[in-house]
Amino acid sequence: MKRYISMSPFMFFRPLIVCLFLAASVATPVAADDASSMDKRALGLAQQAEALRATGRYSRAADAVRAARDAAMGDGAKAVAAAAEGLLAAELEDPRAPVILGEARDLSAKAGLKAVAALTGARMAALLAADDLAAARQAATMAKADMAGAPDTVRGAVEASLAEVAAAAGDAPAARVRLAQAEALLSPLVGGAGAARAMIELGVVAERVGEPQVAARVYQRASQAAELSVSAAAQVELARLSQVLGEQQAALAAAEQAMRAAQTVGRDDLIFRAAWRQGRILRGDGATADALKAFRVAFAGLRRIREDTGRTYVGGSSVFRRRYGAFHQEFVDLLTGAPINERQPLLVEARAVMEDLKIEEVEDYFQQRCVADSSDLVRSDALVGGAAVLYPIILPDRLEVLMERDGVIYQHSQPMAQRALTRLVKKARIDIQKFGRAYEKNAGAVYDLLIRPFEAQLSGADTIIFVPDGVLRLLPIAALWDGEEFLVQKFGVATVLGLNLIDPQNFAPEAVNTLVVGATEVPSRTDGEFMPRLEAVGREMSSVSSIMGGDALAEDDFKVETFSAALNSKPFGVVHIATHALIGAKPSDNFIAASNGPIDIQDMALSLRARSLLTGERLELLTLSACATARGDDRAPLGLAGVAYTAGARSVLASLWPVFDNPTADLMADFYAGLQNGRGRAAALRDAQMNMLERGPEFGDPAAWAAFTIIGDWR
Repeated sequence: MKRYISMSPFMFFRPLIVCLFLAASVATPVAADDASSMDKRALGLAQQAEALRATGRYSRAADAVRAARDAAMGDGAKAVAAAAEGLLAAELEDPRAPVILGEARDLSAKAGLKAVAALTGARMAALLAADDLAAARQAATMAKADMAGAPDTVRGAVEASLAEVAAAAGDAPAARVRLAQAEALLSPLVGGAGAARAMIELGVVAERVGEPQVAARVYQRASQAAELSVSAAAQVELARLSQVLGEQQAALAAAEQAMRAAQTVGRDDLIFRAAWRQGRILRGDGATADALKAFRVAFAGLRRIREDTGRTYVGGSSVFRRRYGAFHQEFVDLLTGAPINERQPLLVEARAVMEDLKIEEVEDYFQQRCVADSSDLVRSDALVGGAAVLYPIILPDRLEVLMERDGVIYQHSQPMAQRALTRLVKKARIDIQKFGRAYEKNAGAVYDLLIRPFEAQLSGADTIIFVPDGVLRLLPIAALWDGEEFLVQKFGVATVLGLNLIDPQNFAPEAVNTLVVGATEVPSRTDGEFMPRLEAVGREMSSVSSIMGGDALAEDDFKVETFSAALNSKPFGVVHIATHALIGAKPSDNFIAASNGPIDIQDMALSLRARSLLTGERLELLTLSACATARGDDRAPLGLAGVAYTAGARSVLASLWPVFDNPTADLMADFYAGLQNGRGRAAALRDAQMNMLERGPEFGDPAAWAAFTIIGDWR
């Protein structure tokens, strides 16, 4: 379900709760009994959730919503709690939002709360309009009936939502009529915060209908609200619209007024929005230095509200990235393209801005904090000598590639539309997975984008630390082709999803305990049938155990419960898992197949972390030798990295796609032998892949060896 997106980048204000709590309080008996007491608590929590949602503090809003729904006992309280949950779901673009709002509407109608029913039904209609116009019209009809006799604030808000439905249906005249009715109802009440918030939404709808002058008038009226936070929000929208209309001076004046109001009330979410708008306007005027100052103020404001925005992964992607990714891209675009002579500080800053986004995306994926408070960018001493950092940044109109070597960051800009880059990388990935020489064209084209501009600076390097962005996470960078040889023939390669997400340390394999587990035949997660047999698992486990020593669970001994018991028995520095595993676009997709059923990877990772915290001994390496990631989904590699960070592992060795198990067994034996001989993780993997290359066509094709990648610490 696609949400009907407003023109505003942030819709923190939905006027739904105006009058709802009074209405629900009236409908709920005020008797001194436990049920009434719980309902009062539920109403208070729902009101609190709405206030938190309106200021972008989604994590705390979600907590309040859950508590409200748990406490509600009467139909009125249940209706308002469901309404608060539906609004939050809509704000987060959760596909369940229309269903939740529909539940709230039905509960409200049952409880006789016509105002609540009208508003929830109207919002549901607006959300449905883009994909299911018939259902949207049905919901709109009910909302019109429900709003009869409701206060003007409620009726105005409903009319605004109905205008959205009419606009989505292509009925511009009807939408304009609804807009006029909404404005007439709300304008006299704009001194109140609720009506002013409704006016802000009305302005956004007016823009959608193609009435910018109406929108400007509505925003200007809403900016006169006595509540400074509402006035600031209206000024931000007015600044945005004025900029769209080419009225730069008016836009800047409105943004400055919004900033003053936001700073007066100490609202960091509004400071962020106002400063971002200022930065955009100033950049459009060519005032680069002032624009940078404004973007820095916005970035600082965003960092202050980051914990309150919550970690939410909806519809297979990070809500944080969808909501704030454009800001990060614009800031990086400004930093990397600014006509300023001193480039190094700006490039360092650009990378730090992207790190903020990368961390949030990983944490959104796993719904928890993955970065220790003491984490910082990779220490410069870890990069001295042989290591280089390759840091591509995908912007809408170009690819920026930053490469750090010996403390100096080099920059290469390549004009290229984001869609064209996505097509190229996906084709390269597909070609690399094919046996034969199909990889040469597209893997060569990606090499030209990422590596060739820095060949001179990379001379003498032995390891490339690849920090991919977006679709580049799908790329097995070791298989990039320079026309004569693969990248792995020149450098060891490791992938990290963010420099803040690792703390590189040297690894002494002889000083740690090792656990090796695996099974030849395991049941499917879904249908009970067996997954393809891994005939070489026994040989692989035997080789790894003979090299590393330690404990082992093989075949029928490798069960869900025995694996859990083993993990809790002692601290392990290396855990090698030779069985089918899947990493998908969502954590709930991720599993490891034991002989008697699936192991939840998140549960495994948490067990490993708990043991590590208890003993103080960190997991150095987690190997998933028969892993597969969701095909073509650039979010799936977040799972591999997230497993490492959740488990407290310094690195993960995994395969990005299924590989024949005989070559896998050989590669794993070579890899662990390299570790025992003092090679670092990336160097040992490179040696193993080089050995396969030298064994001829059957093993030397990148389809056989390029799937394997080190994610995390390379040392």
